[in-house]
Amino acid sequence: GAGAAAMSLWFFISWLLFTFKLWNTDVFHSEFNGIKVYISEKIASPCVAGVKPIIYITPEAAESENLSYVLAHEYTHLHHGDRVWSAVRVIATCVFWWNPLVWAAAFLSKSDAELACDESVIKGFNEGDRLAYANSIVDMTPKRSNYAIGFGNGSIKERIIMLTNIKPKGIMLSVIAM
Repeated sequence: GAGAAAMSLWFFISWLLFTFKLWNTDVFHSEFNGIKVYISEKIASPCVAGVKPIIYITPEAAESENLSYVLAHEYTHLHHGDRVWSAVRVIATCVFWWNPLVWAAAFLSKSDAELACDESVIKGFNEGDRLAYANSIVDMTPKRSNYAIGFGNGSIKERIIMLTNIKPKGIMLSVIAM
């Protein structure tokens, strides 16, 4: 009832405020795989937003030598359908706003989405590219809070450990099994 309505209103107002911020502050940068890329000073980290998906990057990301990693990361979120899963998380937390397990599941789902995105981006990367990608995540970690959950969010520590674990998992499993 009222709790679900209040949560829905809170999410809607948050989305509306974020959208208004983007409408007034974005500058066209480029296209990446057919998706428009805009620079915005009003976001804390790169993200995908809009009914027709647009990748938004920070001015720092636009100047970064690792911009291609940032764009690949955001594009991979689109390819994975993470916008749909984000909507499912919002609906679940609105309907079951009183249940801490749903909130925990939503948080873990977002972390899993970031890890899956990272894993897809680095598939086939050599050690140097993996480390550069990990460095780009650290560089894009938001310095301030934001309504959007974008490139730098999620469990940073877990993501960096996954990205810098250069040894193949098969070798580690073989050693453990002995």
